[in-house]
Amino acid sequence: MSDQEILQSLRKAIELDRNYFVKAKTDKKLDPLRSQVDRLLENISQETKTKVEQEISKAESMAKRMESWFKSEFSDINARDKYTSACEGIREAKRKLEGHGYFDYLDALRITRDVNEDFASVQPSIRDELYYSERELEECNNKLKHTDEEIRKNSNKFHTRLIVSLIAIIAPWIFSASGAYERGDWAVAVLMVLSWGFVIGLGSLFSRSYLWRYHSKIKDLEVIRLEKMKEVESLKQRILVSKKSIVSVI
Repeated sequence: MSDQEILQSLRKAIELDRNYFVKAKTDKKLDPLRSQVDRLLENISQETKTKVEQEISKAESMAKRMESWFKSEFSDINARDKYTSACEGIREAKRKLEGHGYFDYLDALRITRDVNEDFASVQPSIRDELYYSERELEECNNKLKHTDEEIRKNSNKFHTRLIVSLIAIIAPWIFSASGAYERGDWAVAVLMVLSWGFVIGLGSLFSRSYLWRYHSKIKDLEVIRLEKMKEVESLKQRILVSKKSIVSVI
């Protein structure tokens, strides 16, 4: 077996069993290739360290982007616990990285990969939340539009019937009183003024009762509109947080 083949076999053995890394340092059979073996071990250690740094960078990027999701009211307590645990995992991996040993690098690599898998496992839930929130927002906006239209219609009815009621009450009184006045019948004119004042009062009460239901309905619709507006704002915030927290997991 050539020297290169021995070194390749040693690399594969170390990949399968980390303990071969230590054995390779003390195995007398490898003394003829000691400088090459030491160089191989150093390369393996540096390669592993580089992988750890890449995984930590990836984990920190995901943690930063997803922080608003995990800390929002939209995530449950299990998700928040998972985020807290993942952040602690990143800190632990950094501490391992400072150990400057191959085994430390391997432990750090395992930790950061677990962290990134945890972050990745939450992504489908966030995407689902985004999808349903967007559908719900669309439905809510339609209801809000319908409510605005109902308010407009009832407001128009209210004002139209208010004008009609006023005309219905006042017009006959004006017509009758002016007719008596033109005939010079002052007594009748005065009597009509007094009587129509009473009639106007009764008519006003009737009109107010008649118009009140429109006014009351408008008020109820305005309450519904306010609730829908709050719901829309909440959904917009949820969508914003969801979009911000979605990352491309490689």
